Amino acid sequence: DFSDYIGLRVAYKAYKSWSSRAENRLPLIFDLCDEKLLFASYALKYCESMEKNAGDIDVDADRVNYNLAIFHPFATSFECPMDTEMKKV
Repeated sequence: DFSDYIGLRVAYKAYKSWSSRAENRLPLIFDLCDEKLLFASYALKYCESMEKNAGDIDVDADRVNYNLAIFHPFATSFECPMDTEMKKV
């Protein structure tokens, strides 16, 4: 969904602006740096019960994975190899 992608870009831009100030640091959670934590938070909004999707196509997972796969800063942050499922650009 295009609006999801635009939202991701806006959130990333806001994060970069906020994080450029040295005093702004998030706590280290599960060994995720600030930038990785931003992407994990983005994906969390799409989480839902597995029972809800039993037997159905998981549209939310496809939706979040596609947007992250075409967002270059995500692939850079997680060091995704080129032309893999999570790095399409």
